[in-house]
Amino acid sequence: MSSNTRSRFAARASGRALMIALAVATAAHAGGSSTKAQLTAYRESAGWEAIAQGDYAGTVSQLAPHGALFWSDRVAASTNLCVAYIMSHQWDAAHPACDTAISLASREPADTTLFGRRRHNEAIALAYSNRAVLSWLEAQPHSAASDMSQARELSPSSDFVEHNIAVLGTRKSAANTVAEAR
Repeated sequence: MSSNTRSRFAARASGRALMIALAVATAAHAGGSSTKAQLTAYRESAGWEAIAQGDYAGTVSQLAPHGALFWSDRVAASTNLCVAYIMSHQWDAAHPACDTAISLASREPADTTLFGRRRHNEAIALAYSNRAVLSWLEAQPHSAASDMSQARELSPSSDFVEHNIAVLGTRKSAANTVAEAR
């Protein structure tokens, strides 16, 4: 891929408000309050409008066939499809969609600039973070922790990474407390 094409990808990713966070699950804190894990979707991309309106079936119908709309911005579309499946509790379909989001984000050529590499790593971290939330919702803490570790390694200062690490850490602590009480 030419450096001009990579630069356009980086500009497109940075030129839009990158993401929206959707609270999806609750973990109890020791003080009785709750924190929700976040799924993150790309704004101004395929399937975005339906997600923003809570019409997850609309996003699935737009993107699941993997037609031209999906491939026009495959990283954002695959991520948004993953989010739509999770939000609509379609766990069996969510797994391959989230795996595809990670794969496509990983294979997207990164710009050689520092900003371009940072954006590239953030896109991969976003996909890992979403898959971690899916694993968390399915009570697979080891898979969730592994994916969040990957996300942290790629983009340690991203808000969605910091937030979900804190939430998953809280849930892990709560699970350990329950296990110790038994």
